[in-house]
Amino acid sequence: MRLSPTLTTYNGHDDVVTYEAKVDLETELAEFGLTHYYLNYLQPLVSAVYAMQMRGMPVDLGRMEEAKRERLSKMGRLREELRGCAAIIGEPEYNPNSNPQTAKLLREFGYHSGRTTDKGAPKADKTEIITALLKTAGSPTEAIFSKIVDYRGESKDYGTFLAGPRAKPQLHIRPWPDGRIRTRFLVTTRTGRLQSRKWSTAWGVGPEFQNIPDDIRRIYCAPPGYVFVQADAAQLELVLMANAARVKVWLDAIAEGKSVHIVNMVNVMKFTEEGALHAKKASDPSCPTHERCHRQYVTIKKFVFADNYWAEVPTIQEQLLTEARILVPLPTLESIMASYRSFIPEIQSWRNRQYQAALATREIRTTLPDGSTRLRRLLEPRDKLRGISVNDPIQSTGAHFINFGFLALHERGCPLVNQVHDSVLVLCRREDRNGVADAIREAYQHKAIIEGREVAIKMEPTWGESWGAMEGF
Repeated sequence: MRLSPTLTTYNGHDDVVTYEAKVDLETELAEFGLTHYYLNYLQPLVSAVYAMQMRGMPVDLGRMEEAKRERLSKMGRLREELRGCAAIIGEPEYNPNSNPQTAKLLREFGYHSGRTTDKGAPKADKTEIITALLKTAGSPTEAIFSKIVDYRGESKDYGTFLAGPRAKPQLHIRPWPDGRIRTRFLVTTRTGRLQSRKWSTAWGVGPEFQNIPDDIRRIYCAPPGYVFVQADAAQLELVLMANAARVKVWLDAIAEGKSVHIVNMVNVMKFTEEGALHAKKASDPSCPTHERCHRQYVTIKKFVFADNYWAEVPTIQEQLLTEARILVPLPTLESIMASYRSFIPEIQSWRNRQYQAALATREIRTTLPDGSTRLRRLLEPRDKLRGISVNDPIQSTGAHFINFGFLALHERGCPLVNQVHDSVLVLCRREDRNGVADAIREAYQHKAIIEGREVAIKMEPTWGESWGAMEGF
């Protein structure tokens, strides 16, 4: 058979380009000292993550339909309670997801900022609604904007994790023929933490997993005779930050097996230790003041993370409102900030050092558990470097710790089905659950390394038949 000169020339060029790319990549990896990182960490991690991705998460379709009905029912109630908004804007009915209608409602109440889209239409995004909610705090009108926020949140969760775009049924969440949901995992993220994205294929459609609400996790159920075993890195980010910034009071608490959040609650919010531990509970119907105390616990917990990463008070207020439905006046948050920074001055000093170093070098180096280095060049504008200079070292070091154990479990043939933030999830036979828990503990004997310090991280295994209902061993 005689080959076409055009075909052979094309294939030859294709081979040459691939080889040249290989040579260039090897040169750059060697130049930045990343050859070991790429060959011995990143490439094996890609294979391990792909195996997990294709293994998939078993889903209970009955529970999935029940979760859909619950979300739709709540959305229906909220929409009914907002029915009166139609008369305010002079239309037959009101859809809380409609930006034109919501913008009109904001204007009627005098809370629209005047911001417009590229096409000149008034905006009705989260910023506009949250601003209105803050301005109406304590007034009867607050309930209207609060319900709009709730409706949009429920609608987003429904569309993202349970259903899909109404106009595109081919993109609706559905399992593959084997009854499992599969998502698409990303390995080469900014910090090295795994992320998942919605994955649409001809066989099925899977949602992202990292932001899935706890109540929707319960639709993922192990098959008969099997259970999930999950292990979570206890207080990972705070433990790393305590060691990086040499926060003595946090380090003492960690050494004693105490919660850093409880220590902060006692010293910043002025709770007794017993009161702080009680406030940590998600609910206590027998205590009339528990809900208020629990909201304060959630407030200090979210506040500390946000302030550590250099968020401003208005941003923290918005995060509390949108993520936890807790409205805290700015003066109160400013008072908490002053108390917190007085209690933990080491964080502020460390943040400033990190920022100055990032400005000077335009790079961030983190150390993997095996002592090798990961380098990231900082190409972001100067105004982004404050948060990145603090966030990246903590997040990347945490990612290295989790991923090293993840690789060890994969090499042992452990059937991993998910990794979300600082936890790994395994699907195994019920009778094997104790052995899997021991394997996880053994796989995570390595230490995280930050600021030259080796840091022991405790992995806490739990198990259950549903991802949304796990119990301790």
